[in-house]
Amino acid sequence: EIPAERLPAEISLAHIDGDLYQSTLDALRKVYDRVTPGGVVILDDYGWELTPGVARACSEFLSDKPEEITPLLVRPGEGPHACFIKE
Repeated sequence: EIPAERLPAEISLAHIDGDLYQSTLDALRKVYDRVTPGGVVILDDYGWELTPGVARACSEFLSDKPEEITPLLVRPGEGPHACFIKE
């Protein structure tokens, strides 16, 4: 786990691969305010039946924010991804 104080002040691209509800939620909490407008957050394993906590954490975290999740295409045999663009 990377302490928040070690993260860059501004982030234009973040790839979150938390696999579980709590780790995904923790990562979103740490990076969201640092993501610049127009910055992209990619979420690994979003919508995959083996990792339901990822989608749940994203839905809960973004429930009071303007961003919306967009599913991304993946190759067969890989877990799905999604992203949102910071407003």
